[in-house]
Amino acid sequence: MATPTQNRRTITNTSEHRLDDTKYIQAAELIHALHSPLRLKIVHLLAEQDLCVHEIVQILGANQPLVSQHLKVLKDAGVVDAERQGREQLYTLTCPASLKIMRTALSASGEET
Repeated sequence: MATPTQNRRTITNTSEHRLDDTKYIQAAELIHALHSPLRLKIVHLLAEQDLCVHEIVQILGANQPLVSQHLKVLKDAGVVDAERQGREQLYTLTCPASLKIMRTALSASGEET
């Protein structure tokens, strides 16, 4: 009778089994950028419509410097983008995967969006 070790397939480092560090680094950076309840709320809002900073501040009831700081993290991670409109920055969700991650996390925690 074969032992469990003998029954195991040998995993080779072929192209179909290779673990590409670049993809995992990018995924970790995205998850890190979403690692904040406030950032998840911002993603949720921007999934519904593009918003200026003052609108996000008003909806969330958070202070403007804090919201701007979180928007910078999201922008640096490629989750959102900003376009100047006069004196305002209009923020847009540019990474649909971030919304999927947020919804999956909320679903796993028993919440639905």
